[in-house]
Amino acid sequence: MAEQLSIMLDDDLAAQVRAAANDDISAWIAQAARERLAREFWEDHRKTTDALGINDPEWMAAEAAAREAARGER
Repeated sequence: MAEQLSIMLDDDLAAQVRAAANDDISAWIAQAARERLAREFWEDHRKTTDALGINDPEWMAAEAAAREAARGER
């Protein structure tokens, strides 16, 4: 999937962006977008696990014990 994005930057800002991106602005912006999406994903994941109590140490220990028991029954 490829999409194009066009934005207007003033000359000074455009020069700063090009310098920061080593003249590969498209790759730099794509990487920044991927990193932001990853941060948002993990923040949503943390909120979900908190809401479900999945990060509760007792629950996690019980789950680990159940997995080990299931592995032992194979």
